[in-house]
Amino acid sequence: MLWYNKRPASVILRPVPLPFRILFHAQNSLSRGSGAMTLLYIDHSIVSREQHWPDLKAVMETGQVQLGLSLWNFFEIAGASDAAQKERRVAFLLQFNPQWIRERRDIQRDEVFVFLTRHYYRQDAPEVDAIARTFSTLVSTRTRQYTPLGLTPRQWMATLDPTAFGDLKKRTVDALVDLQRHGHTAMSAHEPQIFEQWIEKSLPLRAPDGRCLLDQERRQLLAYCADHRGEVLDQCPALGVEHALSLARTDDPNRRPSLSDAPDLMHSVVALAYADYYLVNDAYARRCAAAIPRFMPSLRLAEVYKDSASLLAAVLA
Repeated sequence: MLWYNKRPASVILRPVPLPFRILFHAQNSLSRGSGAMTLLYIDHSIVSREQHWPDLKAVMETGQVQLGLSLWNFFEIAGASDAAQKERRVAFLLQFNPQWIRERRDIQRDEVFVFLTRHYYRQDAPEVDAIARTFSTLVSTRTRQYTPLGLTPRQWMATLDPTAFGDLKKRTVDALVDLQRHGHTAMSAHEPQIFEQWIEKSLPLRAPDGRCLLDQERRQLLAYCADHRGEVLDQCPALGVEHALSLARTDDPNRRPSLSDAPDLMHSVVALAYADYYLVNDAYARRCAAAIPRFMPSLRLAEVYKDSASLLAAVLA
C-alpha cells in the first residue's frame, strides 16, 4: 500500500499489519519446496572472505540458484571501516539480483499466525513466505516505520550506526555464558515458562477475519500454543530451528561465546529454515547446524556447505 507524504516527491511505504502481510507475501513466493529456483543464503563469513567469490559467482552463473540476502548481510558489511571494501562487497552481492529474506522475528510471527489459523481457528491459511518483494518492503516490515519506496541497500547502510548494537551483542554473550553454566538439565525445568514468554511476543494482534483480538482471546491463544508446544515447534520452522540452535549453542559449558554469536543466529535461523543451501564458513555455526536433528529431528533444513567450491561441485553434480 503506497502513501504519499506531504513533502513533494516523497513516496513512502506503509508497513502492512498481520494478517494481511502474509497474504501479500503469498502472492510473491519463492519459498522452498514451491518448485521455484533453488534458494541460497550466504553468511557473512563468506562475504568477508573474498577467496570464496570466484566459485560463488560460478554457482550463480549456472542459472540453477537464486541468491537470498537479509538485512543482516548488509548490517555486517556496514560494520567495516574501509569504505572501498564495503562498496566492493555490496557491488559483488547486488550483481546477482538477490531475493530479500525477511527477518527471523517477522517470519516467526507469521508462522504462529498460520499455525493458529489452521489449528485453533480451523481455517485455511497460505504457507509462510520468507521473501519480501522489494528491499523497501523488507525494511518497512522490520522497522515498522515509513520507508522510502525504492530504498536501496547502500542508502539503508548509510543510516546505520553498527556500534549502537555493541551493548546488545555483549548482553547476548552474557546470556549464553549463564545458559552454558546452568546446562540443559537445570534449564529444562524452566522451559515451559521460557516457551510461553517467547510465544507471547509472537502472537498476532488480529484474528484471521481481520478483527482486533482482545487480551482474553490472546491469553487463550497463548494457552493453546503452550498445550501444543511440540506441534508449534514442528510446524513453525524458524521457531523450531531457533529452539534447536539455542540448545546446541549452550551445550558446551567450556565454550567462550563471542560478539558474533548474535548475528550468526540471525543468519542461521532464516537460512536453515527457509533456504535450500546455506553457505557458511564459520565452523561453530556449522557445528550447531549439524546438531539440530538431535533436538528437532522432524525439521527439514537447508543443506550446509563450508565453502563455495564444495557448493559449486554439488550444484554441478
